[in-house]
Amino acid sequence: MPEDRGARQRALLITRRYSRYCLGAGLLPLPWVDVAAASVIQLNMIVAIAAEYGEPFAADHSGRALIASLAGGVGAARLGGALLPSVAKAVPGVGWLAGGISGSAAGYATTYGLGLTFIEYFEEQARCRLRLQQPGTP
Repeated sequence: MPEDRGARQRALLITRRYSRYCLGAGLLPLPWVDVAAASVIQLNMIVAIAAEYGEPFAADHSGRALIASLAGGVGAARLGGALLPSVAKAVPGVGWLAGGISGSAAGYATTYGLGLTFIEYFEEQARCRLRLQQPGTP
């Protein structure tokens, strides 16, 4: 399965790249804009990872349902982790600095975790398809 290993390595590179994008999004100075930007970045990352595995995935109804079911915990943690940093940005000076640093760290960590979750999901889907293709498999 060298192709699967290559897909995993490329998916990990995608995950790292989009995690860095979220690191930068956390530095956006306007409250809540950083959270919205991180959400868009994360959705684009999931679509890119799906494409790497040859999975049809779009932000339509099924894509949103999958994201909600798999990333609900990560999204809730991200929202909880984003509240304080985003609100802190409303405080001039030190609030923006503290909010930017903590929001960036939370954005990177949750995006990376979300990417790993979807890598595992798409790899499990591929394993299930392989098992179904083998004769005599229940």
